[in-house]
Amino acid sequence: MSTPSIISCINDKCNQKIKLPSNKDISFPCPKCGNKYEYLNGELIATVIERISEEDKLQNVEIKMISFDRLIKGFPNYFKTLKLILNHPYVYPRTINLNEDQQFWKAVDYATYSIIILFLLVFPVYLIHDEKVGKLVFFIRLLSQIALLGALFHFALKIFGAREYPINYTLSIYSYLTSTFMPFYIIALYPFLIKVGPAGLFGSLQDSIEAGEMLNNSMGFRIYFHISNYSLSILSLIVTLKWFSYTHGLTKTKIFFAMSLTGILGGTLLLFLINPLFNKIGHVIEKLADAL
Repeated sequence: MSTPSIISCINDKCNQKIKLPSNKDISFPCPKCGNKYEYLNGELIATVIERISEEDKLQNVEIKMISFDRLIKGFPNYFKTLKLILNHPYVYPRTINLNEDQQFWKAVDYATYSIIILFLLVFPVYLIHDEKVGKLVFFIRLLSQIALLGALFHFALKIFGAREYPINYTLSIYSYLTSTFMPFYIIALYPFLIKVGPAGLFGSLQDSIEAGEMLNNSMGFRIYFHISNYSLSILSLIVTLKWFSYTHGLTKTKIFFAMSLTGILGGTLLLFLINPLFNKIGHVIEKLADAL
C-alpha cells in the first residue's frame, strides 16, 4: 500500500490538510470547503493539462501544402503528439480546443503522418508477396476509410443523443484515436500480414474467408492472432470510451453501442464496396497521378 501524501487545499480561506494516496487516479472534494480535486497518478490533472498544452504550443501547427521537405520536417511534431497521447491517454482530449478553426486540420495532419508510417510498415509485406503498392492509392484509401468510419460514428453518436456536436468534433477526435492505434495494430499483427499478404488489410470477402482458413490451420498462429487483436481492441475501446464520453457528453454505454453500430455498417461497406472499388481502380489512379 502506498504512503499517502499531504496536500493543502488551494482555497485560501480553508487550507485544510488532505491525505492523498500516490500513484492513483482519484477525484474527491475537500472535506472542509468542498473544493473538488482530480488527480492522475498522484498529480493534479489541471497541472498535467497545463504542461501538455504548453508542450503542444511548441509544435509547428501551420497548415501548408504537402511537400517532401515539409513531410520530413513534420515528423518530430507527429512523434511529439504521439508521445503526449501515449503518456497521458486519458487526459489528452482535455488539452485540445475543438472550437479552434485549425484543430480539425491538425488532426488531419496527424493522420497524414500516421498513414506514412503505415505505408513504411506494410511495404515489406507487398514486396514479400510480389505485389505492387501505389503511395497515392494507399494514402487516399486510408484517409477515405478514416473519413468514412468517422462520419458513420458521428451519425451513430447522434442517434444515441450527441446531437449538438458538429461533425468536425467527431472527425478530429476519431482521427487522433485511429491514427494512434493503427500502427500498433500493424506491428502486432505483422506475422499474420506476412502470411496472408496485403489481402489481410484490404481484401475482399473471399480474401477474408481464405485468411480465416489459414488461421484455422495453425493453433499457435491462431492463438497469437487472437491475443494480439483482442488485447489491442480492449485497450483502444477503453481509451475511446474515455475520450468520447468527455468530448461528446454521453455515457460509455451509449458510446459503446454507437461504436458497435459503426463497426457493423463500416465493416460491411469496407468489405463489399470500398476495398473492391480501390482494388479495381487503384492502378488507374496511379496512372493519372503519373500523367500529371
